[in-house]
Amino acid sequence: MEIYSVLYNQFLTDFHYSHRHIRLTNVPQIWDIELTNYCNLDCAMCPRRLMTRQVGFMDMGLFRRVIDQAKDYTDFAWLHLFGESLFHPQLEEAISYCADSGVKSGLSTNATLLDEEKAHLLLRSKLNRLILSIDGTHVDTYEKLRRGAHFETVRANIQHFFQFKKKLNNTRMRAEVQIIIMQETWPEIEEFKRQWNGLADGVYVKYFCRWANQNESISRLARSEEKLPMLAGPRYPCEFLWKNGVVLWNGDVVPCCMDFDAKAVLGNLRRETLKEIWNSSRARQLRAAHRTHDFDNPLCKDCTEWLGGPTDWLYPVSRRFYPLSKTFCKVLGSRLLRTLCKTKRT
Repeated sequence: MEIYSVLYNQFLTDFHYSHRHIRLTNVPQIWDIELTNYCNLDCAMCPRRLMTRQVGFMDMGLFRRVIDQAKDYTDFAWLHLFGESLFHPQLEEAISYCADSGVKSGLSTNATLLDEEKAHLLLRSKLNRLILSIDGTHVDTYEKLRRGAHFETVRANIQHFFQFKKKLNNTRMRAEVQIIIMQETWPEIEEFKRQWNGLADGVYVKYFCRWANQNESISRLARSEEKLPMLAGPRYPCEFLWKNGVVLWNGDVVPCCMDFDAKAVLGNLRRETLKEIWNSSRARQLRAAHRTHDFDNPLCKDCTEWLGGPTDWLYPVSRRFYPLSKTFCKVLGSRLLRTLCKTKRT
């Protein structure tokens, strides 16, 4: 993965979104790669139980195809989506292939399988970031939300993991414990921070995801006091349709991680290339609809997780270009300085 290609692709992405182009010359950053949608839990806040699509495991041939096509435009990818990736028999191989291709990788796990063997597998791998999800500080709260899991077992797994990590002096991987803000967990947030600060590399308090409000029982788990900034003003076309792609275990590409049941499949990487899928008729139809503020489809109509902003016809002259240009100049300056120093030595 070359930093120049990533930055140039980011420029093209922002340019197309700012001008609301329908046919794109950028390539999507692959944000999630679903190694499997099989899971051993039935969590109250997860829409996985509503899935009607087939359950399966991504084969390594397809995984390598995904990485090979995405590596010049993606610098980080999550290796999970709607399943527990520790069940995948070739997880370590997948992590290594990412690293060898110049793509950093991360993983989120419910930690039910995180025994000593799995802990050492992850710690000797080239994984860059690990999220350990444990929603609650008390057994009643946790087991009500993480249905099928045992609080004491998971907590012990995580504690032992950090002991192994310290013993192996693994500083490459950033491992964080996570709690999701919900009605049930809100009273325990501060206690959760106190329990895990100092042991974990970080404590991540995650905002609740309503999964595009596709299920009322899940949406009700959110705190009623939570204010959603995207509802305060006008709704804009969603950036995900211009910027990101998500790959399901069978090769289907969907526009965002809210699409748990593959309602908006853009194409399949077994039969098409990533570039072909990004400009498929389905992808262009969705962008065209969003451009005219038509959000009336099963995935988008009630979504509160969308991201976006107003049209910016002046981009890249506008201030919106500044963060990207600053990063580009910093990288370019660093490369130039190293070249000059090398020339001076010779």
